[in-house]
Amino acid sequence: MRPNQRVVTRLPLTELWDARGTLRIERRRAVGRERVTELLRNGRVRFVLANCGDPLKWIPPDDNYRFWKEDVKRHLIEPEDVERGLRLEGWPDESVIVGTEWGEGDGYNVILLEIHH
Repeated sequence: MRPNQRVVTRLPLTELWDARGTLRIERRRAVGRERVTELLRNGRVRFVLANCGDPLKWIPPDDNYRFWKEDVKRHLIEPEDVERGLRLEGWPDESVIVGTEWGEGDGYNVILLEIHH
């Protein structure tokens, strides 16, 4: 299968890819609103959205703030709440987003946003 035809088949992801192939970056840690806000302030973040059945969706960096405020922030579940178990009741559209930070060295940090619904 060509990388640009690859879709998410299960969560959580163990690797990330783009149209060129698998990326050599590692999962670091779960993130919540505070860490994402910090990374946005530093300007060194890339968002990627994972939804089962869809290809990974890489968000253009110039759209980070709008995407964060309008599409992600209200759905992002805090890491400690994930540890207690995902419960969709009470969340907008009964949908939550689990965020994890990925990266290597001093480059951009990638925030993987996995949609659960």
